[in-house]
Amino acid sequence: MALIHYISLNELEEILIHEHVADEMRYFVELTDKDKNLTQLHTNKFNAYKKPLGEFINAFPFLNSMKPGLHEIDFKKHTYTISINEKNGQRYYILYDETDFDARETFLIITLSLSIALAILFALWFGYWISGKIISPITRLSNQVGELQARQLNIILSDEYADDEVKLLAKAFDDFIHRLHLFVERERSFTADASHELRTPLAIIQGAVEVMVTNGNLTAEDSKRLERIERAARDMSQNLTALLVLAREPSGESVVEGQTDLSKIIEDVIQSFQDEYLKSDVELKINILKHTTINAPANIVSVLVGNLIRNAFIYTEKGSVSIQLEDTHLEITDTGIGISEQELPNIFEQGYRGSNAMQQNGSGLGLSLAKRICDYYGWKLTIDSKKGVGTTIRCFFEF
Repeated sequence: MALIHYISLNELEEILIHEHVADEMRYFVELTDKDKNLTQLHTNKFNAYKKPLGEFINAFPFLNSMKPGLHEIDFKKHTYTISINEKNGQRYYILYDETDFDARETFLIITLSLSIALAILFALWFGYWISGKIISPITRLSNQVGELQARQLNIILSDEYADDEVKLLAKAFDDFIHRLHLFVERERSFTADASHELRTPLAIIQGAVEVMVTNGNLTAEDSKRLERIERAARDMSQNLTALLVLAREPSGESVVEGQTDLSKIIEDVIQSFQDEYLKSDVELKINILKHTTINAPANIVSVLVGNLIRNAFIYTEKGSVSIQLEDTHLEITDTGIGISEQELPNIFEQGYRGSNAMQQNGSGLGLSLAKRICDYYGWKLTIDSKKGVGTTIRCFFEF
């Protein structure tokens, strides 16, 4: 619109001024024809001259070099529209001083430009304001959804909104939250039932094994089998505890409190594993550089360390298994079969089993469970491995 106005203004100026100057030229010629002594006229804006061909006008020396017709020229800080006509050996000049008109035009252009700038600023402000008003219900809904807690799944969001598209969106969230609430309730019921129904038979099995062990008539083979039953029941109880803890949201209330001496857990795990898993061709190296205490219950830490050490024992046919405990992390290195580069990125996935034949009896849950425990407590678990060379796994308790 500004460009159209500017072009229109220039066109209008040219038409009006040129027509006005041409009209004044005709009028001046008629006057001089009637009055032969009249050779010039002067007003505030116009200067008219009648001169014989070749005669100069001292006030405007550039006129003699101009051809008949309409011209525009700047002279001594003035802008002139000039009309020149020749008739019967006489030369007629009309000079219109349009300096004031140009000044008003410049003022108008400046005013128009400022108006455009103000209109743009107003449009930006208004657009920002009206868009904020439009999306404010969506923003409020987003904040409400983002602030929902795990125990606030029975809340209704759509009642707070007008009957429009945002209310439809809020109703969709309400439906989803309701389904999620039912799902959480089912999971919570299952967790409680599993905790009760599984712990009881495990306690019975462990109690029965303790009674049977005290029987002096058992053979060495029977004692060994009872020890395996007792160890399996203990491992299952610890795994059950770990799984129940991981099923809860990691908040201050749900994390099981407790401090555990990591070196003591390592010793207990090795003692329970080495008779069953450690082979004669494998050397066990233990290097406890510092007795580290971590903020986690012993049975959870035992599941984590047990899975890591068990894997090292299982997949090492010969060579060594090295366990090193430092101030901030536990490092377990073996010279086993290793993991290929293609399989390494998937090694912590639940249920994932590599292509090694030694894994055919496994479920692929050991490393996945260990990773979930580390994530739950904010620890970091890393693994470096090369097929045919061995594996090093590190668990950082502070990083």
